[in-house]
Amino acid sequence: MNQLAQQQPQVHALIQQNPAAFMNLILGGGAGGAPAPRAAGLPPGAIRVSPEEMASIERLMALGFPKHKAAEAFFACDKNEEMAANFLFENGFADEDDFLPHQ
Repeated sequence: MNQLAQQQPQVHALIQQNPAAFMNLILGGGAGGAPAPRAAGLPPGAIRVSPEEMASIERLMALGFPKHKAAEAFFACDKNEEMAANFLFENGFADEDDFLPHQ
């Protein structure tokens, strides 16, 4: 999140303002990072994740990280799996408050 704050301060501020909506967006299941069209069974703001993106997130999970942390790191690192893995190893075991602020 620190890297995101430095590179994309506006995006970081939005995540800080509404972390629950951000997690909904990340874990909702969507494509290319763009909001998915409203479909039955998807929460508002959900995204679709391509099979390739899901495979990357699953490989990060196989390293021992929870799904929500793996997904957040993957998207925060602009879908770069190697950068996301480095981020998780450097920051992934910090307190949950350091990784994603609570409301």
